[in-house]
Amino acid sequence: MFFHMNSLNTRTKEILNILIDQYVNTGFPVGSETIVQNSEIEVSPATVRSEMGLLTREGYISKLHQFSGSIPSHKGYQLFIEMIPDDNPPEMNDFVTLKGKLNVLPKTFEHVCENAMAVISDLTGGVAFSKLYSSRSILIDFGFFQLENELIITSKLSSGTVLEIKLPLIRKLTSNEIQFLDNFIKLEIFGKTIDQIEQSKYSVFSTDNLLQQICLEIFEIFLLRIRRSEEGKFKGAKRVFEHPDVISQPIIAKSLLEMIDDPLLFEDLIDLSNDEDSFRVIIGEDNIENNLKWFSIIIAPFGISNNLGGSIGLIVPKRISYKRILPIVKYASIWIDGLIKKNMGENSLILE
Repeated sequence: MFFHMNSLNTRTKEILNILIDQYVNTGFPVGSETIVQNSEIEVSPATVRSEMGLLTREGYISKLHQFSGSIPSHKGYQLFIEMIPDDNPPEMNDFVTLKGKLNVLPKTFEHVCENAMAVISDLTGGVAFSKLYSSRSILIDFGFFQLENELIITSKLSSGTVLEIKLPLIRKLTSNEIQFLDNFIKLEIFGKTIDQIEQSKYSVFSTDNLLQQICLEIFEIFLLRIRRSEEGKFKGAKRVFEHPDVISQPIIAKSLLEMIDDPLLFEDLIDLSNDEDSFRVIIGEDNIENNLKWFSIIIAPFGISNNLGGSIGLIVPKRISYKRILPIVKYASIWIDGLIKKNMGENSLILE
């Protein structure tokens, strides 16, 4: 995630690991005696103090004043997260909760994401967010039926998104006209991505033909609905206000409220997930928005076949149990990814 080169030996990294674990759990600066008590390797307080001096000189930890314990720096957090194995599973209690609450019968793919957001927010106390990139999905099903003077159009995307469109008609269409619409649309756009359909819609649909005009109107509505479904969503804002750092420092709460209340800022934040297709943790000062320098953003993508389909993630205070929370977010993304792949008939990575 950060790929910092460092020359720290195993013992020094272990000391940094213990220091950050203790600081995350207590919120207090950590001294050498605490590290000795919690270390699995035999090491003297003098050795720990020497190693902590090295960590301080290298910029991984700092002291609030000369006689205090130490706290992790931004650089220290980065190395700490790099040291967390990518394949760490969720803790058993979290795993049971995730498996139980994610394994519900989804109404729509949007419902799957909203449910996953609620679950990971409840488990972690963070603000969960998600964004779908439906325009990268493939149209895998499209059908019509007529009800009085309305044309009902149903469509399904490879992401699992299902849309229903009702189009008023000035007259009832004949069965031959319905068949023409069905054949024309399936011939021209079936199996294409939404982006490809949008790029070619005016060249495909001729406005000289009444039925093709109907097709064009259908797709104008269809594409508008797709764009709306791509708007970022979040859940659990109130949970983060229970974190001790947010309670004790009103400026942190103010920053979070400003971010949530600004739709453009929130969309910019979620659009970070469109930049890369890998799991990422953006810590404090690495955030592009100054309002988020007290927070970390965890972003986990999920895919549509070989393309990025969306992302789910968390906004959490920087002092948080990353060892516990990162596997939770990863599991949620793997679950969503698995549902997509099942829908596409591909092999799933859903954990049993």
